[in-house]
Amino acid sequence: MDSDTNMGEVPASRLLDPQIFEHLKNKIDEDQQVRDQMSQTVQKLDRTISYVQGLLSRIHATPREQYGPLLSDVQAGIQKEIEVIGELQEIASKHPYYKYNQKWNRQVQNAIATVLLCGWLGGFTSDGKPGPVARLLSLEEVGEIFKGT
Repeated sequence: MDSDTNMGEVPASRLLDPQIFEHLKNKIDEDQQVRDQMSQTVQKLDRTISYVQGLLSRIHATPREQYGPLLSDVQAGIQKEIEVIGELQEIASKHPYYKYNQKWNRQVQNAIATVLLCGWLGGFTSDGKPGPVARLLSLEEVGEIFKGT
């Protein structure tokens, strides 16, 4: 039998270092932990967004003069969205953007949409009272809301 086919006689220099497999296994486990943590946070964000969207859907049955309390509830829900996005940012910022953005991209867009709709309905005024309807928030205003300032 040829010595190349007999595994017992293969020189150690021709075998792969077993440390490579251990390293790959550790990397896969680490990646899975990050995915799980991110998935849990994204689910939490989904629930928060759904709650805010549910509040916003009440606008159809609410007279304009009663928007104030509803918008207060919506803004409180949006604060929770912002907190969860902060948690997501803590996780996602440690990794390249392209690696996980497909997991959270849509949810962040939906959170931004809730802020825009709340502003459109008269929310997010400096005095805390309902403002004019059909006010479109600027990119800077939305950014300030998400920064929490």
